[in-house]
Order: sequence, then C-alpha cells, then structure tokens
Amino acid sequence: MKYLKIIVATSIIIIPFLSIQAQIKLSEGFESGSLPSGWTEENLLGGEPWRYRNGGHSPNDNNWLVPPDQTYITRNPPSAYEGTYNAIFFKQGDGNERTKLVTPVMVLLGSSSVELSFYLCQIPWIFEGSGNNDALRVYYKVAQDSPWVLLQEYLDPVYDWDLQSLVLPNPSDDYYVAFEGHTRWGFGTCIDNVVIEDKGTTPLWIKELEFNQPVNEYTPSGISNLTLMRMDFKVFGNTDTAWLENVQFTSLNTSDSDIQSGG
Repeated sequence: MKYLKIIVATSIIIIPFLSIQAQIKLSEGFESGSLPSGWTEENLLGGEPWRYRNGGHSPNDNNWLVPPDQTYITRNPPSAYEGTYNAIFFKQGDGNERTKLVTPVMVLLGSSSVELSFYLCQIPWIFEGSGNNDALRVYYKVAQDSPWVLLQEYLDPVYDWDLQSLVLPNPSDDYYVAFEGHTRWGFGTCIDNVVIEDKGTTPLWIKELEFNQPVNEYTPSGISNLTLMRMDFKVFGNTDTAWLENVQFTSLNTSDSDIQSGG
C-alpha cells in the first residue's frame, strides 16, 4: 500500500448568474407580524421591544386589541405602508426608551454602491397645542465585534409614510444595520419595506482560497476516483467572469510510478 499524493493541474471558470441590475441583499416587510427570522434586538434603555402592527399607535386602542387586518383610522399612521404589518417602536411616557432592531449579517464586501431604503412615519402626539414625536437613528457596523457607527438620525415629525434612502459605507463580509427607536411621547416611530441593495457593478474577483485534504491516511492499491484534495474559494462582485487557472498539487512521494495518471 502507498500513501497517495498526486499532481493535479486544472483550469476553473466561475460563471454564476449575472445581472447588471441592482442586486437585493436584504428585503423585509415585517409581514410575519413578529421579529423577522435572523433579526435581533439590542436594548439600550427601558427594556421596550420593537412590535409589529398595522400602522402606529391609537389613543382609542391603548392595549392594541383591534386586529391588525382591521382598518382603524385613529392609528397614527392608520396603516402599514404596504401589507398588513410594519415595525413600530412605541411606549407612552417620558422614559426615553431605546432599542436597536438589527438586521441579519450581510456579505457586502465587493459591492461598489450599497443603498439602504425604507419607509418611515413618526407622527407627533399633540396635547394643548404642543406635540412630541418619537425618533429613529440608523447605525451600521462592519463586524460583529465592531462598534456601531451612527449613519443618520430622524428627530423631526414625519406625518405620512416617506421613503428614506442612505448609502451604506465601508462594505464588509460581516455587515449589520440597526434601526434604533427612541420614545419621546409620540405615536411611535414606524418603519416598513426595508431594502438593502447593491446598485453598482464590480468585476468578479477571488478573495479567499481554502484547501482541504479529505484523505490523509494510507490508501489501498487499486482504488480509483478518490478525492485527495478539495479547494473552496469565495468570489465577490457581480459582473464579468472570474478565472482560476492551473492549480497544481505536487506529490511528496519518492515515486509515483504505480499511480495511474488521471485515476
């Protein structure tokens, strides 16, 4: 029996499905009526969670007993931007509660122009001629253990669903976006239809190569089609073709005379 290591020379062409149109990295409309799969929360003050309902808070439905699929014009806003549910951060009072609603991890490395868009509504609660509205801040971070970076804050009233668009800087392969709600005795800060998309074009390129040897023990003679080496690679970008040519594995045997070529 012989410890087998053989020479391999190969040419690999990577041709994924390509499109020059915007590529959606994340799309969430909160239609599950609960915390979306993969999303998390980070509480900063007060322990108040994000909730999911049709529209904003209604002073006539303090306990939110009216079913989401039922029209209720005293909600502020009266309905989600689209569908039956939106995300809302609300608590009546002056506790200044704050909680981040965090996206799943996203691989954005290699993207040239990443845009975050979402619909926002935060209607003020008017009392004796003056009003207060809840607020929203948008953060990003480039790795799980990295600090949050403030991207934009929305402190003023937004009386109807309004589209917001932000360019996401410093794309990485471990990227997160957070929506931080801040209660200030309004009718809630409401978001809907969150979309993150790569609107640019970047030629495909190979970032990482990893080699694995499934078999590292002695192998009986006469065995054919035995996988001795596996190669994994990460490709980033969204246009053109990435080429990997002439990969060579060199035998460390004293002689390969009893190994069949191509076997």
